Amino acid sequence: MANFSDINKEHWDNLASRYLEKDWTKVMINQAADFMHSKVEWMGLHQLDDAELQSRNGPSLLDYACGPGSVSKALWPYFSKIRGIDLSPNMAKEFNKWVSSQPDLGPRSANAISGDLLLAEGPSESTRGPEYENFDVAIVSFAFHHFEHPDVAARRLVDRLKVGGTFVIIDLLPHEHGIAHGHSTHTIAHNGFSNEKTKEILEGAGCTDVDIVIMDGTAKIFVADNAEPFEAKVFMAKGRKA
Repeated sequence: MANFSDINKEHWDNLASRYLEKDWTKVMINQAADFMHSKVEWMGLHQLDDAELQSRNGPSLLDYACGPGSVSKALWPYFSKIRGIDLSPNMAKEFNKWVSSQPDLGPRSANAISGDLLLAEGPSESTRGPEYENFDVAIVSFAFHHFEHPDVAARRLVDRLKVGGTFVIIDLLPHEHGIAHGHSTHTIAHNGFSNEKTKEILEGAGCTDVDIVIMDGTAKIFVADNAEPFEAKVFMAKGRKA
């Protein structure tokens, strides 16, 4: 019987080439990007100047469960090194297609690989080594509810930060629709996260200075391509690695 990671990997691999074609996906990605842009200072980010870029010693981003690169596309001006990791090899390919088509990235180093930090036996071999350690910022956007063990996910992602680095989660608050996401029901592990639960997860992972903000309005969540969406509140949480 396939484990939860395998189920997610197969699902998102099959969806990768069509993911950005869906109108509901575009709406959610744009909402998340606007939310991130409104909280750049809150996350402790600043747009890099030429000297920082040329030195290649500017801040680094771990974009986990990166998909085709929605977080990195929104925040690339604030980092000189971006590394995406996704369960799905096809999603990683979509991310790298975006990188290769963006001359504006300049001297930034950006790429994605297929890997899994959440395996019971430990992170997959592809994610090991200094290239995937000591990040300034790690972000997981709209993926935490797909993780069977979010506490383990938080600990392993915080492990990849340098001391003082920032871990950010963007996800849904609990909502009345449960996990009935239609096309993705079998990949959903959690019906959102309360502020209390999120704080518990972050602190349990070794974070201090935990803070949580709520997006204005609601996100539209589609249960199927031809179905009416339901609306849910979105939060962004951050913690600093002690």
